[in-house]
Amino acid sequence: MSGYTVGEITVWLVLAAVVGFALGWLLSELRCRASHSARPVADPAALRVVTESPPPAKKSAAKKTAVRTAPAKTASTRSDPSRTTPPEPPESS
Repeated sequence: MSGYTVGEITVWLVLAAVVGFALGWLLSELRCRASHSARPVADPAALRVVTESPPPAKKSAAKKTAVRTAPAKTASTRSDPSRTTPPEPPESS
């Protein structure tokens, strides 16, 4: 049998995760602060050039696509009332 219980292993894993998260957060904060403090103060004229938005891009012409039309109706495909109503059966006497 092993020398550690499931509870002890779980506690150590959670503790390692917490310590890893804290160290990662501290290192990222130190790197972020170091990069901000190392930046030179920008010239206002240079800053104005950087913050200007670029001119809007020219839009290209719309792509031409083939126009699909319905086929022309012919006499055989036209709606005919005599075709839609069934013929009446002959009267028997």
